[in-house]
Amino acid sequence: MQLRFNIPQGATGKIVVDIVLTAPTREPFTHNSGFLSSLDTRFKSPSFPSADYLSSDFNRPGKYYLAVATNEEGLNITPFMERFERIAARLRKYHKKTLPLLQRKNENNWTNLSGKPGYHSRREAEIRSIHAKKKRLKKELDFLLVMMYIYVGRKTGASYFGWDGVSGITTRGKKGRLAVAVTNMPKKKVLHDLFDEWARDYLSAYKMCLPVSPFTSSTCGACGRRMKDPDTVYDEHVCLNPDCKVYKKRRCRHSNAAWVGAQMLERMVAQLST
Repeated sequence: MQLRFNIPQGATGKIVVDIVLTAPTREPFTHNSGFLSSLDTRFKSPSFPSADYLSSDFNRPGKYYLAVATNEEGLNITPFMERFERIAARLRKYHKKTLPLLQRKNENNWTNLSGKPGYHSRREAEIRSIHAKKKRLKKELDFLLVMMYIYVGRKTGASYFGWDGVSGITTRGKKGRLAVAVTNMPKKKVLHDLFDEWARDYLSAYKMCLPVSPFTSSTCGACGRRMKDPDTVYDEHVCLNPDCKVYKKRRCRHSNAAWVGAQMLERMVAQLST
């Protein structure tokens, strides 16, 4: 154990002391894996096909916040995303109803009792509180995403993981649901680092997690053809290649994107090993 004394700060000149714990191995600092067994209990221990390669696709908060697939097929994890849906519903309520209402009230009451323009502290405090709640909920969503990805990885026994490279995507040239999805995607690099850290603790077969291209939703995972049906709704993918085994079948756009990502991941790992 080490003690680190910082420079006195604030009006009172308090000295902040950091306690740094060290050990020759990571074993004392491994995370508690109790959440894995709790998820098994909640989901009644579902089974997934075994695979060496597993990739992800990130989207707007809700049941598609995380989609996963092996290099052989897309996996349907939406039945396990109920908690994601509840948090997303609260975020939408804060964004579309609660905050606009408070802001309108704040604008209409921007005077104090004397009639002079003043700072409406109570309303401003309520608005700040809602923003803080949104931030906490978004942080909870991000942790849930890492936990769910770890959980599916353990169930499939995967060794190689693809991380949807959404960090460089902007809303420029995008509108509607796509713009909303891009704005609220889990873009923080710290999440990739957290996943890597937890995977080393929980997944015995884990070897590496590599970023994969986020531009895969229009490519068919079954035949590899890139196309887009203008009549397809946002969350669906339809392949228009008549030679494809999933020709004109409506499938989840996000698990399809993860499927393509897993195939890319397999090729990347093959290149690294040569």
